[in-house]
Amino acid sequence: MSFETEAADFDGNEKTTGTISPGVIYNNEKYQLSFEAIIPVNRASGDGVGAIAAFHLHLDDLFPDSLGKPLFVARRTDD
Repeated sequence: MSFETEAADFDGNEKTTGTISPGVIYNNEKYQLSFEAIIPVNRASGDGVGAIAAFHLHLDDLFPDSLGKPLFVARRTDD
């Protein structure tokens, strides 16, 4: 849930806007897939329902011998 109320520069009528965003996420070793609905909570927030989908690749797991290696490695010093 996300809500917002104006604190300055408004016409005197307090308006609170917000959305409720239920969703699901599927995650495994190679990728992440998510879907989310965006539902307005009142008329000031809008009157339509929206949706968002995202697809993320875990590049370090897909390419462990190149992209999966650290960029900077601390040198080991033996005393």
